[in-house]
Amino acid sequence: MDLKKIRNKQRFYLISIITVITLLVLSLILIYSRPWSSDIKITLTFLVVIILLVAALYYSPRVYYVNQIAAFTKLKTLAEGPLKAKFNPLSATFYQRLLKKSFVAGIDYGPFVILNRYTKGSGHPATKEAMLEIIILIKDPLHDVDSPLIQKAINQIEDDYQKQKVRFKNYGIITIKSKPSWTEEEQREIENVTFDRQGAFKIAVARALYASDDDNLYVLHSRLYAPSIQYDYVIKLLIELIA
Repeated sequence: MDLKKIRNKQRFYLISIITVITLLVLSLILIYSRPWSSDIKITLTFLVVIILLVAALYYSPRVYYVNQIAAFTKLKTLAEGPLKAKFNPLSATFYQRLLKKSFVAGIDYGPFVILNRYTKGSGHPATKEAMLEIIILIKDPLHDVDSPLIQKAINQIEDDYQKQKVRFKNYGIITIKSKPSWTEEEQREIENVTFDRQGAFKIAVARALYASDDDNLYVLHSRLYAPSIQYDYVIKLLIELIA
């Protein structure tokens, strides 16, 4: 779906919502302008409220989905080329750099190494609320970034913070794979990003691919646009660390 069609869908939902609200407001005006008894007015008002709640339940997920698709499409449209990496992400030098940046050394799971950092008030709007930052250095380029083992490792970090009664509402996750070069088809993996809200939690996930032959770092990013402040923070963090 191109951006024009998505924008048309957004306008359709906006007009529909305005129309529904207008009709309900007019209904309330009509109800309270008629010489009906209080019981009838209360019953009709309750009916209007029910209709409003049903409309909200119907439109809310659809509008959110379309807005997410629009943001992703815009990000892809404005996406820039690969960054030049100053460090090999699988090198000891880069690992030590992460430790110096206050990342906590995690467990080496074999196919990948995972590190984390708790951040709050770093100066970026995304860290006004506490953020858990996770960096996953994937040594096996064939390992799935969404594998159960990676999810288990993330859950373990969450459990450790919960045991310490450390709270956070934002997640920033960066996965980095490395090999000599990446085909155009393989580079599409960087499009598997996340900038989502799940209840009170805001999540941003960036996927990066490092090519050791030319030090190119492929990641979906744009200096002109970010789909959320959390995704903007994650990309700037990646650039600060490696590019």
